[in-house]
Amino acid sequence: EALQKRYINPAHYPKTALYGVHQLQVNYRLPLDHRVTSIIKRLRDMPRMLSEGMNNLRGKQDQIPAMWVDIAMDAVQKGKYFLEEIIPQFSGTVPQYFKDLLASNTIALKGLNQYESFLKELLPKATGNFACGKEYLNFLLKEVYLLPYSAEEVLEIGQESLQHTKKILREVAQELDPRKSWQEIVEIKKNNYPKPDELLKYYKTEAERIRKFVEKENLVTLPSSETLMIMETPIFERNIVPYA
Repeated sequence: EALQKRYINPAHYPKTALYGVHQLQVNYRLPLDHRVTSIIKRLRDMPRMLSEGMNNLRGKQDQIPAMWVDIAMDAVQKGKYFLEEIIPQFSGTVPQYFKDLLASNTIALKGLNQYESFLKELLPKATGNFACGKEYLNFLLKEVYLLPYSAEEVLEIGQESLQHTKKILREVAQELDPRKSWQEIVEIKKNNYPKPDELLKYYKTEAERIRKFVEKENLVTLPSSETLMIMETPIFERNIVPYA
């Protein structure tokens, strides 16, 4: 209520619409027929949702940060790729819905194109500040993250942690190669990473290793029905959520 994000965050609408389709697509626990018919409905409703978003955002240019418009444009462009490439592939698995799915997809793409045109007009006029302010940050710390710290205390903890981390980095660098700084060693180590086609597998392996460690050390109680699935971040979300 305080931030009124629906009036100042243009990325909210395409991401909500696209996630609504994506999460049905990958929710394998639901019956396939239910997933596909729901996807068709959501695709058909996408232009309406985006149109309502445009109505909410109009006239608020001085409150909308340009950075958020950039994020929204990237989400729309990647979202179009998602609909153009991934949904047709998915439709091949359900031939009985093939025609309806592609027709709905065309409707959704038209809505995204209209929203993209709106964002292009909005961008040069967007002059808002993305910072939420101390009062709201303190609210987030207490009510959302359930932390007993103020913004000032978090900053102090961060600064102490930064200095402590730099100290450890210098010590480890001395052990590895006394002739090089920790910055030089980090640059060298940055070139040691999995190949692109191995990255998701590596991420899954590491996540499972961490999960087993949490379980073995009894750090938290995992529900009996708990499962861990690692999948690629949907393409329209990768500008702010990397990896998986």
